[in-house]
Amino acid sequence: MPKKASPCNVVIKTAKFHPMQSLQHQHQHLILIGMMGSGKTSVGRLLAVSHRLPFIDTDHEIEQRAGSSIPDLFAAQGEAAFREIEHKILTTILQGEERAVISTGGGVVVNGANRDLLWKSGFVVYLKADPETLLGRVSHDTNRPLLKQGDPLQTLTKLLEQRAPFYEHAHLTLQVNRLNCRQIAGRIWAHYSKRH
Repeated sequence: MPKKASPCNVVIKTAKFHPMQSLQHQHQHLILIGMMGSGKTSVGRLLAVSHRLPFIDTDHEIEQRAGSSIPDLFAAQGEAAFREIEHKILTTILQGEERAVISTGGGVVVNGANRDLLWKSGFVVYLKADPETLLGRVSHDTNRPLLKQGDPLQTLTKLLEQRAPFYEHAHLTLQVNRLNCRQIAGRIWAHYSKRH
């Protein structure tokens, strides 16, 4: 099922990847991390279109390669199995020779090996938002398996508490509660372009 549309939704083609590609250009990727609803996919698409770069959404890649939606993967195999699939696909994506904008799943940082890969492979940006803002953005999205049980706000708050120490090691942290997609993308590119 497609993710909920956003005000800065744009249509682009996703990049193609080959597992044996070299890592020689890995440092150039622009990588977005953060909680579900923080705007990673929308901002990533906007950055990619604006600067003529390939765009990769790791959740989309997982679904394409597994032939199943993320909620179905969670239901059939559990979160641990999903995280293993996520790690394998992330490794393949980060081997891409061509510089790309990469939007990651919210829980990608819980795996230490993933964190090592991300930080070594590009400029990592944390899109930071409070739980109330996040809930307002994902409350009608049925493609969020971790929010299907219990109180969604409590779940988001707990997940954020668990993940924040990892997120905040990013090269750049942006508080996005009051920013629109174009403002976020502009600030990211201003920092990224200085390094690359």
